[in-house]
Amino acid sequence: MSENNNQNQQNNQQNTQTRQGDQQGGSQQSQTAPAFDYDKLAELINGKQRADEETILKKYFKNQGLSSDEMEQAIAAFKEQKAKNTPDVGQLQTSLTT
Repeated sequence: MSENNNQNQQNNQQNTQTRQGDQQGGSQQSQTAPAFDYDKLAELINGKQRADEETILKKYFKNQGLSSDEMEQAIAAFKEQKAKNTPDVGQLQTSLTT
């Protein structure tokens, strides 16, 4: 029984020493933290999001039976139609003033 107590005490001492060493090492690491470029991170994230969106759209159109050329034509037609349906704010303001 006393042998177990001695063993436990030795283990506790080793654990305490290990934790103290970890704490000292951790404080040293925080002092030498590398510089971080948030703009570059934002660019990487945006690029990844765009790639994911494009992949999702390509898979969707492929599932609809469209080739990549047909997909590009469909998108161009949609943009053209959207531009036609979007009112010209400058023209509306001019017509209101006259």
